[in-house]
Amino acid sequence: MDKITNDTQLAQIRGLLRVCDLFLELNGRLPLRCVQAFLAVAQRPGQSVGDYARQTTLSTSTMSRNLLDIGERNRYDEKGYGLIQGRDNPNNRREREYYLTPAGEALLRKVLALVG
Repeated sequence: MDKITNDTQLAQIRGLLRVCDLFLELNGRLPLRCVQAFLAVAQRPGQSVGDYARQTTLSTSTMSRNLLDIGERNRYDEKGYGLIQGRDNPNNRREREYYLTPAGEALLRKVLALVG
């Protein structure tokens, strides 16, 4: 690829770097897979773990772990990031649907402002 010299491209790269900073500010160690899970929920709220796994390159078990970690309580039952919440699916009690929390919505607005 040619060297990026276009001002628009440079601005896009700066925006993406600032997006990375937003996620790193959460604790400095947020895995990229958790960012993927967050963006999957933001893109299509109200779906199941399996639905999100199919929309990404993640396995169902990996997606499940990452959804837990960005939720209120992580997979170790410690405080999570609080970006999403799961609710029981009223049509299938064996599944949960995932939605952004107010904190997740606030983060999404910041992300969109940087890339929009």
